[in-house]
Amino acid sequence: MAGGFDSITEVKRSLKLVLEGSVFEANLAEIEIDLGLVGPAAVPRAQRIYKHELPISRPPEVFPFVELAGIRSERVPDESDVENYNHLIQLSWTFIGDREERLVEWVEAAILATRKTLLRKPLVLPGGTGGFMLTGSEDYSELADIVGFDSPFIKGGFIEVVVPTMGVC
Repeated sequence: MAGGFDSITEVKRSLKLVLEGSVFEANLAEIEIDLGLVGPAAVPRAQRIYKHELPISRPPEVFPFVELAGIRSERVPDESDVENYNHLIQLSWTFIGDREERLVEWVEAAILATRKTLLRKPLVLPGGTGGFMLTGSEDYSELADIVGFDSPFIKGGFIEVVVPTMGVC
């Protein structure tokens, strides 16, 4: 493992920085306007919680939140002295609210903004730049009841992102 290039943890940290950045915020705001929404972008970045920063036993207290889950890292075989990896990361967005239609729109807006921000863009990593990211499958959860919050419902969705990286042996 060379200089963090092939560390799935470094990839997740770098993705988090992208999702906290102004490009994602601008993409989300543009999509919300296109969809006629007033919503998630109104929640200041500082109030968003990233689930991997929370103790496992504590549920999130601020919504929306995004979880970055490292699914797997696969070495791409080749004949060179360079270790190429593809990292599969799942980005799951979760929202609460009192209307199913609005929750569906918010989740879809977050997924669309994520795809627009990441698709075919290089990810800047601590040791350099990764390859161009690709987005994969996406899926949406069913509406569920939630207890202990002002809003009665919770809904989420995820998108998979493949991040290629290179490191020298």
